[in-house]
Amino acid sequence: ALDQFFILLGPDACKHIEVVAMDQFDGYYNSTKQYCPNATIVWDRFHLMKTFGDALNESRKDLHAEAYKGSPLQKNTAGLYRYIFLKKESRRTPTEKQHIDEVTAANKKFSQLEIIKERMFSFFDAQSETEAKSIFEEIGDWIWQAQFKPLMKWYINFERGWQTIKNYFLYKVTSSVSEGINNVIKTLKRKAFGYRNMDYFRLKIMQKCGYLNSKFITLNFEQWN
Repeated sequence: ALDQFFILLGPDACKHIEVVAMDQFDGYYNSTKQYCPNATIVWDRFHLMKTFGDALNESRKDLHAEAYKGSPLQKNTAGLYRYIFLKKESRRTPTEKQHIDEVTAANKKFSQLEIIKERMFSFFDAQSETEAKSIFEEIGDWIWQAQFKPLMKWYINFERGWQTIKNYFLYKVTSSVSEGINNVIKTLKRKAFGYRNMDYFRLKIMQKCGYLNSKFITLNFEQWN
């Protein structure tokens, strides 16, 4: 699909594309490199943070399993409470903050997990590649000290992709607009229980996203007449 898009644009237009934001799917990377030789690849920060969140949650599960069975600590680190541990501290409600304070006070490991998570939330706010690298190395030191295995695996993969990740601090672009359009398409498809005619589906997408505004077309038609 991405190959077709670049072919539609044409080689001259593709040569002028300076930066492309995407997730870490190899297909997108290979297609962009083939058709846009001058483009810098930027991995989308929200996808990168999702992989971090997944590793963070796996580490929480490990700590939960280690807690003494039947203890209040174990009950307070799973179930409905699991989402609280993934939240940014500033977005928690007073009740959630009190809950986290009680857990971290009772278990040093959860306290370490909380510190790592909050530091990672500041990573993409760094003003330069140098500052980001310093934050990243600091996070790595804490992960290895705490021996959180899921986060250790995540850190190694993240570090391998540093040459691409660092590009964010040069351009600071994301794929949020594309993701928004993609969500509109998914919602449209779900409401209709699917489409058999792809041409009609394409027209509905363009209409929903504002490229074919029926009210605007009708107004202009009436004025023209």
